[in-house]
Amino acid sequence: MENKLHKIINGDPPYDFTEIPNEFLRNPEIKPKTKIILSVLLSNEETKMSHFSSIKKFTGLSDKSIRLGLSELEKLGYLKRIKYQDKKSKKLEGSFLAITNTPHIFNINKAIQSINELGLEIIE
Repeated sequence: MENKLHKIINGDPPYDFTEIPNEFLRNPEIKPKTKIILSVLLSNEETKMSHFSSIKKFTGLSDKSIRLGLSELEKLGYLKRIKYQDKKSKKLEGSFLAITNTPHIFNINKAIQSINELGLEIIE
């Protein structure tokens, strides 16, 4: 069932351009690789899925660099791991990552709707 859902979704409103906060770009404590990863993920349309392999393809980064970058984005509030379960059995069915350009503010309504239509629910 996990293949039917998005792996990484853009949790920002859709635009024909990518907005990246200057504070994020100018922060010397954030690794350049992490800045590249956020830029690539935010360039996707709203709810369009990204996979690890597509991040690797667009950035040329190693698996380790991508994992570390995603972890850093999560710590900074630009990425959130969202788990979902079966509504009836409460069995964990999987998870996806939501990405945003505004820390801790995610627009994932379309993803939640898709999950609900499959008989699943978000675990808070």
